[in-house]
Amino acid sequence: MKRILLTFTLLISIISFCSAEGKSNIISFQQLPDSIQSFMKLHFKNDPIQKIKVNSKEYKIVFTNYDEIEFSKQNNQWIDMEIENGIPASILESLPNRIVYWLVAYHPGIPVVELQRLNNGFFAMELTTGQDLLFNQEGVFVETQYGDGLNYPDPKPMYP
Repeated sequence: MKRILLTFTLLISIISFCSAEGKSNIISFQQLPDSIQSFMKLHFKNDPIQKIKVNSKEYKIVFTNYDEIEFSKQNNQWIDMEIENGIPASILESLPNRIVYWLVAYHPGIPVVELQRLNNGFFAMELTTGQDLLFNQEGVFVETQYGDGLNYPDPKPMYP
């Protein structure tokens, strides 16, 4: 009986620890790092925030219209944005120049609704047309596809 009780207690402890590990906490805007606050004030000053979640790896800002931006806790840089009406031009203009030129030349006037900074330094984006685009660190176009490429990205893609 003691073994069963000990095993049960150990199992409950492990389950509790694992569930707490990925748990998010809600914080206020003032609790964000200064660099993230500045970014938000510069690019999204008129967009009301519903909540800000924080976990061990990232900050996730959710707007009242359910748009989202995620920032890495490691370096406070944005890592993913999903903005239904399009990523602000001020953010796109901060990307490598080649990406901006590509968008203007090949997709003029088509909003970018999702933008990711991948672990390997590449940039992935989704247009309102559903087309996914991938650029390397220097902004050189790598590939395009349709589908759920940005919804389920490989965390360490093996692109050339």
